[in-house]
Amino acid sequence: MSSFLVEDLTINKIVCKLAYGRNLEWIRGRIKERLGFDLTKTDDCEKLGALMWRMNLKATGQRYQGNIEDFRDLNYSFKLEVNNTMISVIKALQSWLYQCAEGDVPDSLEYKFFDKLSGQLALTTLADTPEWKSAKWA
Repeated sequence: MSSFLVEDLTINKIVCKLAYGRNLEWIRGRIKERLGFDLTKTDDCEKLGALMWRMNLKATGQRYQGNIEDFRDLNYSFKLEVNNTMISVIKALQSWLYQCAEGDVPDSLEYKFFDKLSGQLALTTLADTPEWKSAKWA
C-alpha cells in the first residue's frame, strides 16, 4: 500500500460540504456529538480540517518513517470551497481515507467515524436519485 499527503482542496471540499451542505443537519449533529466540532462555527471548520490534515500527515509519516517532506510543504490552510457535488465530496473522502489507512490511524475514533460517514453519505446520495425513488422495495 502507499500513502501521500492530499491537497488542502481535498480536505476543504469535505469539511465545507459537511458544514454548509443542504439537508446535512443530522451529520453536523453527529460531528458535534462524536468529534466535538460545531460546524456552524468557522473556527471549528478550520479545526476539523486541521485534524484531518494531521491524520493524513501521521499516516503518511508512519508509512514512510517520517520522510514525508518530499511530498509537499508540511502545512494546511483552510479555505471555503463551495459548489462541489456530493459525489465529488464522497470521492474526496474516499481518497483521504485511503491515504490515512496506514499505521495506527485506522484504529482511531476519528478514522472510524469518517469511514462510516462515507457509507452513510453514499447511501443518502443514492436514495435521492430518481432511479432509487422509483424502484420497488423487495
